[in-house]
Amino acid sequence: IGIGGSNYKSLMIENRSRIGKTDLYELSGTDVSVAAGRISYVLGLMGPSFVIDTACSSSLVSVHQACQSLRQRECDLALAGGVGLLIDPDEMIGLSQGGMLAPDGSCKTFDANANGYVRGEGCGMIVLKRLSDATADGDNIPCHHFVGLWLIMM
Repeated sequence: IGIGGSNYKSLMIENRSRIGKTDLYELSGTDVSVAAGRISYVLGLMGPSFVIDTACSSSLVSVHQACQSLRQRECDLALAGGVGLLIDPDEMIGLSQGGMLAPDGSCKTFDANANGYVRGEGCGMIVLKRLSDATADGDNIPCHHFVGLWLIMM
């Protein structure tokens, strides 16, 4: 699973200083490395299970790693995806003060008038399987992967 950093931990530390005690889930809920193992445990999954933090590309890199695991036959089915949440306003303030965020709130990718980027949050997960296995199992196949390109078939 791709997780591009977490500012939840800083909020928990701030909360601890206010209420004077440690929350039961503070350790497991603030260490991003726990997320993949927890998902695997709850869903009864076996095989490779890890968190990837490559900032904005975390989810895409998790899909790449899942494809590699399928190619190497480490697993027959893979879940890949990620989560990115904007929890702490201090990070946005710092990025804005540093001139990294677009002051008009608009991305202008590949445009000469680009003046920063816009952050967003989301969560998503996809199920990946070798095409030969999915075909043999009679699965509905909404997406095919060919020569490094994604082709969505609806």
